[in-house]
Amino acid sequence: MRLLVRQRRRCDRCASGRSKLNVILLAVYAVFVWYLAARYRRRWQGFVAVALGVLAIWLVVGVLNAGDGRTGGALRSHQLLTLLWAEMIIVAGIGLFLVCLPRHRGELDCPKCGYDLTGLDPQGLKCPECGRLWTGLGSGLADDRSKRTYTPIPTEPRRRTKGL
Repeated sequence: MRLLVRQRRRCDRCASGRSKLNVILLAVYAVFVWYLAARYRRRWQGFVAVALGVLAIWLVVGVLNAGDGRTGGALRSHQLLTLLWAEMIIVAGIGLFLVCLPRHRGELDCPKCGYDLTGLDPQGLKCPECGRLWTGLGSGLADDRSKRTYTPIPTEPRRRTKGL
């Protein structure tokens, strides 16, 4: 009798360890799909990555629904299915959001770090973020130079206000 109790306790420990590992694997899987979605945003590869990621979860849900009861009981199976449905919805939603983000930088952005240089004088301009010399204007911006007002880059530190 004691042997059966010990074996059951060991199995419970193994099952709880496996469930923690499964939850961690679900998070790692979601991050992997989101990485591919962000890496290939606004390209067909990004949409395919999200679609395949959601399809894989949907197939796992289908296999568990069609299982013959060997998944560990009705309550545990129901909890797992609920977790997988939630995972599928979250992966699809955030994945589609990441795929739809813009891919290109603006014409007045630093080519090295992406800092927005709008409003700064383009002659001899160095990026205030990374220090790279800005080499030129975009295609149609040379004619706009006289119409723009530019803010000079401060060369001295800001003054501290007293009384705050």
